[in-house]
Amino acid sequence: TWYVDEPSLGNYKALGLRVVVGGRLTAARNLALQDAKKRRKACVQISDDISAWEYRHGPNATEKTDLAKNAAHAAATRLIVSPVAAARFILAKMRGASKPQPKLGGVYMLGSCARTFSGEAFGRHNFILGDFFVADGGTVTFDEEMNLKEDYDFTCSHIKTYG
Repeated sequence: TWYVDEPSLGNYKALGLRVVVGGRLTAARNLALQDAKKRRKACVQISDDISAWEYRHGPNATEKTDLAKNAAHAAATRLIVSPVAAARFILAKMRGASKPQPKLGGVYMLGSCARTFSGEAFGRHNFILGDFFVADGGTVTFDEEMNLKEDYDFTCSHIKTYG
């Protein structure tokens, strides 16, 4: 289900998508969280303009230099995945994590992920971009007074509430 504002309703319906009018951005985000919680489902929120779904698997760089990280990234196995596969992978990692289990998961948000090859593949205190995330229950919602950086606030609230 896509949660959109009233003016966008026709465009999304024309694509054959199931659409709900959710209001402004943060209100629509909260409605999606609420609906998923009622159904006892994880909530996946995604922007409609993501161009690629890629996961790289391989060993980390042995040195913390950009050259070493770039080499590790280039040598890693590149997997092109669907948005559904990406969401399921993140949700499985969240549910399989040690206590306290995370309630929010997401992706590294830059086009080049080479710098991710110097640390752990999964962390607990990193920013999660609003363009693609998985929320697995919980009580944290978006602050509907915010017009910008609502995803920063949402991430910080999750870290504060769930560790």
